Amino acid sequence: MRKYFLGSLVTMLLALAQQGLAQDTSGASAQQMAYAQQMAYAQQMAYAQQMAYAQQMGCAPQMGYGQQAAYAQPAGPGPQPAAPGMADQAMAGQACQELDPCCPPGRNSKWAVYGEFLYLHPRDSEVAFAVPTTVPPPLQPELGPVALVDPDWSPGFRLGVERNLNETTSIGVNYTYFDSRQSNTVTAPDGTGLTSLVVQPGTASSGVLFDTATASLDINFQRVNLDYCSVLCCGPTYAITLVDGVSYAHLGQNFLSTFTAIGVGATAVDANSTFDGGGIHVGLNLEKHAFNSGLLAYGRGMATLLGGEFEETYVQRGVFGPEVNTSWKSGRVVTILDLETGIGWANCNDTVRVSIGYMFNGWFNVVRANQFIDAVQNDNFTALDKSLSFDGFVGHAEVRF
Repeated sequence: MRKYFLGSLVTMLLALAQQGLAQDTSGASAQQMAYAQQMAYAQQMAYAQQMAYAQQMGCAPQMGYGQQAAYAQPAGPGPQPAAPGMADQAMAGQACQELDPCCPPGRNSKWAVYGEFLYLHPRDSEVAFAVPTTVPPPLQPELGPVALVDPDWSPGFRLGVERNLNETTSIGVNYTYFDSRQSNTVTAPDGTGLTSLVVQPGTASSGVLFDTATASLDINFQRVNLDYCSVLCCGPTYAITLVDGVSYAHLGQNFLSTFTAIGVGATAVDANSTFDGGGIHVGLNLEKHAFNSGLLAYGRGMATLLGGEFEETYVQRGVFGPEVNTSWKSGRVVTILDLETGIGWANCNDTVRVSIGYMFNGWFNVVRANQFIDAVQNDNFTALDKSLSFDGFVGHAEVRF
């Protein structure tokens, strides 16, 4: 009887010990499960915030409301949303890299080659050369429209190459060429003659009334720029770049005219102006890309200072030979101001770009051909400092590799 009682007591104690151990194990498992759920929830919330911020900045795909809600719900009983996989984490990492403020658009390639088509109109350059009248100068009444040559819209081009040194700096060189030419021929109306507006008043040709007059004016320029570009401020969809460097420029103006009088002969007046100079330039380029789109807008401004020399010549030949032959030289510092703005498109990896814009180009402290003709006619060669300007359309095509 005693043995039976002791055996039962031992059995009961063993059962109670096993039950307590099972309860301790169950509690530890519950704590581990709760901790795992809390960690999963924290990871999901961090991922959701990261993707939401990247999406707001325009460099990650939009998450649906269901996905955002799933990531925001705490873990609990029942099926749980799948944790971010390796592909999602890679996408989030890429989004963070794209949000790097030191990674502006278009800096993933080493080289850029571009060409531009210019369609420009010279301004402030016209030369009036003849007018119908019945009385020779200086008291002639104008009896018809003034004949002049005024260069019209003409094509030009710009070619360039650029080398990226790193994500924020590059060097490049470009060459610009433009040439505009216009000619005009007029005949004196019945009962009148043409008086020349470009001959020297002290010569015999100034008192002749001509029957026909022909004139042409050619204006051309060439520019070479060596640029150093440095990004001042940038983001995933914009960049502000400082451009500075050295420049060379040539400006040419060539006026040719012929006046013919029946029974008297012909008189020719040629006036030419050339400038060659070199110096420095500085400017800013602004570029803004649309979110999740290839569209872009841009603006450019630049100031150039050139030290050089103007050379002017004036030759007048009458029936009996040369009547005037003079020249003039002057050293100048010429200022060139450029302003351009427009819109464009770039492909998804920014290796191909096209754009169209409008530009203004002003040359200051220059000697114009019409101004030098006036100086010869009035024997006054002081204050020869005018401006010459160009404006028009710019078409740009660029390949980056």
